[in-house]
Amino acid sequence: MGVGIAWIPFFLFAHIISLISNILLGFLLKIKEFFPLDGYSYLYIAIISLGSCFYGLLALFLSFRVSKRFFSTEDSFLALLNIFLASPFVFVFYWMPTYAHLVDSFAIALFLLMWIEKEKKKGKLWWFLWGLSFGFVCLVRWQNIVFSILLFAPPRFHKLFINHLFFLIGAFLPFFHN
Repeated sequence: MGVGIAWIPFFLFAHIISLISNILLGFLLKIKEFFPLDGYSYLYIAIISLGSCFYGLLALFLSFRVSKRFFSTEDSFLALLNIFLASPFVFVFYWMPTYAHLVDSFAIALFLLMWIEKEKKKGKLWWFLWGLSFGFVCLVRWQNIVFSILLFAPPRFHKLFINHLFFLIGAFLPFFHN
């Protein structure tokens, strides 16, 4: 379900293009329906695939930022190249962009970056947003719940229980969609 949520802007963009092209081509060339408005035509799949590639590029950028927190820029760049070229990432990027893997890598990279930044952030809103990102990670793939261990493995133990409460509220909010 999380992948579908991530694809909403791209789906809407494809739908708007389909509507506009059908209206223009219907008016100018008397073509009844050039792009079907079914959500499964080639245009929808192509734009959603581009959306997944966009999330994949964001995942690489966020992974680079995570790596830069621990290593030099050169080493981080080499790690980024390894992620892209020496893993299944490049295969999924070019051949299977409609699968959940690219959105999953973005969601996990965002969650990890927020985990690293948590020592600087003290506000309740930040903890809520971090929990929301965790909820999104779990909505993309339920197996990602294993990343919840990071909540209990901080560099130093958090003194306030309320921070954990805001995290849990943010993590479970995406599941209450009805």
